[in-house]
Amino acid sequence: MSLESSSQIRLVNELCFLRERLARLEASIHSGGEEKPAAGKEVNYSNLVEQIPAIFYTGAIDDCITTLFVSPQVKNILGYSQDQYTSDPDIWRKKLHPEDRERVLAHAARCIQKMEPFSAEYRMLRSDGSVAWFRDEALIVQDDSGKPLYMQGVMIDITERKRVEDQLRESEDRYRTIFRHSPLGVMYFDSSGTILDCNDKLLDSLGLARETVIGSNVAVLLGIGDLIHGILTSLSGEAGYHELDLPAVPGNGPQFLRCYFSGIKSQSGDLKGCLCIVEDVRARLEAEAAIRQSEARYRAIVEAQTELVSRFLADGTLTFVNEAYCRYFGESRSQLIGNRFWHHVPTEEGRQALKRHIASLSMQNPVATIEHEVVTSGGEIRWQQWTDLAIFDDEGNIVDIQAVGRDITERKEAELALQVANQQLQDIIEFLPDATFVIDKEKRVIAWNRAIEEMTGVKKESILGKGNYAHAVPFYGEARPILIDLVVDNASSYEEECDFIERRGNIICGEVFVPKAYGGKGAYLWGTASQLFDTDGRMIGAIQTIRDITERKQAQDAIQKSEKQLRFLSSRLLNAHEEERKRIARELHDSIGQSLAAVKFFVENTLKSAQTEEANHIVESLQALVPMIQNTMQEARRIYTGLRPSILDDLGIVATIGWFCREFKKAYPAVYVDCKIDVDERDVPEELKIVIFRVIQEAMNNVAKHSGAEFVEISLSNKEGILRLHIEDTGTGFDPDAAMSRQPQDRGLGLTGMKERTELSGGVFTITSAMHEGTSICASWPCDP
Repeated sequence: MSLESSSQIRLVNELCFLRERLARLEASIHSGGEEKPAAGKEVNYSNLVEQIPAIFYTGAIDDCITTLFVSPQVKNILGYSQDQYTSDPDIWRKKLHPEDRERVLAHAARCIQKMEPFSAEYRMLRSDGSVAWFRDEALIVQDDSGKPLYMQGVMIDITERKRVEDQLRESEDRYRTIFRHSPLGVMYFDSSGTILDCNDKLLDSLGLARETVIGSNVAVLLGIGDLIHGILTSLSGEAGYHELDLPAVPGNGPQFLRCYFSGIKSQSGDLKGCLCIVEDVRARLEAEAAIRQSEARYRAIVEAQTELVSRFLADGTLTFVNEAYCRYFGESRSQLIGNRFWHHVPTEEGRQALKRHIASLSMQNPVATIEHEVVTSGGEIRWQQWTDLAIFDDEGNIVDIQAVGRDITERKEAELALQVANQQLQDIIEFLPDATFVIDKEKRVIAWNRAIEEMTGVKKESILGKGNYAHAVPFYGEARPILIDLVVDNASSYEEECDFIERRGNIICGEVFVPKAYGGKGAYLWGTASQLFDTDGRMIGAIQTIRDITERKQAQDAIQKSEKQLRFLSSRLLNAHEEERKRIARELHDSIGQSLAAVKFFVENTLKSAQTEEANHIVESLQALVPMIQNTMQEARRIYTGLRPSILDDLGIVATIGWFCREFKKAYPAVYVDCKIDVDERDVPEELKIVIFRVIQEAMNNVAKHSGAEFVEISLSNKEGILRLHIEDTGTGFDPDAAMSRQPQDRGLGLTGMKERTELSGGVFTITSAMHEGTSICASWPCDP
């Protein structure tokens, strides 16, 4: 018997007990208390009222039915004390449930008007706000003339009964809904076999109308004849259940019915009726046959697979393995099925990783792949990849895991070799002397070596993985295409910025100035970029090496500038040679030529006179010729001394400098020359002597022509292995930078000649001057001690 039925019976019994007590109370009221108790017994009605689980009350005959008396049970049932309840004349009306108030008050008014007993079921609000159900039974007490005096009644708490009734009603509705909408045919028949009810599914299964089925005999309907007696006998026993397969119901076409009979018994155990569930199992049987065939095909396919197939529980216990699985591990099915596979995993770390993998499977993510090491029966360590599919029950627990695995040892070895090769490549890139970086086809930086860190000041940790032209920012201060992007997506606009660019197949070389290298100092860079390909020939990225050619570029510029100056100097020298030849020719013509012509003239005259005149006259003529010849000799000496003083070759640089200073003083007596020679002749290399003389000669020539100086100091010293020539004047001075920056054709040979002579001889030439502050020239040469 169900819990709901037991509760209902208990409530009915309690209600009967209360009605009996109420009847006794009513009898006492009507007798006016004159009825005496039986001999030997005393009845305490007050105690009786207090013990009954109900509220007794006395109410006035008015609009509010004012409470005159209420029993103490009002405290336990409604939560109000007697004083609280009786102090409010209108409490009963106010505590009636709002949905019941109008109905109950109207019914009470009619009963009072007609002087009829009051009986109603309604809800009241307890002191805590909860709802209680009552069965209220009351009588109107009248005096002898029939005038109503008051209302006497009892409120029985039926809250539990109402709850049980609601549950019973819900249960009946639920089971009736199940009965009506069951996917199986259901019918109910009594102990004689007469069908009392059935659902629509049964009618559909049998192809009959309801009026044909209801009232008919189940044995006739199902065509089971005398079998019904055996079924009823079986249901009357302890089993209470019977199952029967019927090939077909007469006259209803091809069917295969499976009938389930269940007995319904009374409390005494007698068979009251039977419930029969009818299922047309023909389609299911066909489906089962198809499933068996499919399973056979599936098993054949699984067994023929070269991949490993298995099923296992969440704890690793194998429930199925195919033949490939057995061959791989060298174990039979009997050795594998029913046992866990953890011994196939060689390390505890691997086993724990596999357990975490299994635990990660969920209803939201039932499929996952894992790769791990395994050990074969021969002790060989290999790699496998498994794809697992978890099957769950309704509560989300793993019922079964279906797995497909394959050997990936060769792939793992190839990956390991690739990792080693990649690491070697990374090491090579890292230690390349040239700045080098690599990008993938999405232009994300994947390698950045130490040389490029030094060039850009950007550490690899801050740039690896970045894309969107991030590799260009350290060079240009902005994200933009550079040389490496030409080989990835042919960013042709960059070519216009390069000083030089050349394509050699997949390789591009270029020369460009970048302004942000070396912390913003800028540099000329030579870059070589090339595509990178995988083994299938697909482009996977690009690599660029960068070399700083700033010094080489500056050297080239200096060489070009020097070559330009040399060409100019060569031109000027040729002109100077021609001028010098012209000067020498003119001086020879004007001085020595004329002197020699005069000598020739005097000699001819003397020869003529020798024929006619006396010897004394000839002697006088020859004596006049001697000074002329001496002047000619001096003029010749002056000319060749200007070309190269013989004193330099005969006496050396120290004597030559002294001689030159004396000659300069004679020519320019307004300029005071202070000559300080602090070297020995042997301290000056032979090849430097003419260089020192020419620098002094040109510098003093500039003093005489341009400076307007009154004082010049010439010093030559040898200190700490440095031979130093210093010439300083107190003249007007000039701007050396402006003078040296002029175009070559606008500059004289003086400063350039001194500088070139000094530097070509391995020395360093400097000139310091400013307007109105004089000029200082210094030439120095390293000399071996």
